Amino acid sequence: MSEHFFRELTELKAKLIDLGRRVTTQLEDSISSLLTNDYALAQKVIERETEVDQQEIKIEEECLKIIALYQPVSRDLRLIAAILKANNDLERIADHAVNIAQIMLALHDNPIKNFPPHLGEMIQKVTEICHRGLQAFIDRRKRLKTFLEKIGL
Repeated sequence: MSEHFFRELTELKAKLIDLGRRVTTQLEDSISSLLTNDYALAQKVIERETEVDQQEIKIEEECLKIIALYQPVSRDLRLIAAILKANNDLERIADHAVNIAQIMLALHDNPIKNFPPHLGEMIQKVTEICHRGLQAFIDRRKRLKTFLEKIGL
């Protein structure tokens, strides 16, 4: 493959990592807004949704462009397919973060005072999965597979 291909693939990976960080922040902020009844933070999560959606579209378009221009095979094609899948999954996570923020806004006048006892533990596990998944992609190792096996997914 050409130098241009590898440069574009490197840029594509960087864009996905950036999206992953943004989505993780969205998720953490939406949960924090709900737990602390932070109306302004919930609003910020909702306002940032468009940026995440636009970035997801750009990554998908870039993947398709690379496939069309360079016709990658084997390992490179699998990587691009994984980026497409992760890109879609990250956008869905961001949508759920927005849903959490919208719930917070809907409950703003009547905030939840007593959360279910295991909610904190569940939140911690979800955010840990997001962080570790992103780190596994960055490291390009088998950490994610090992981690998912460890937690039973």
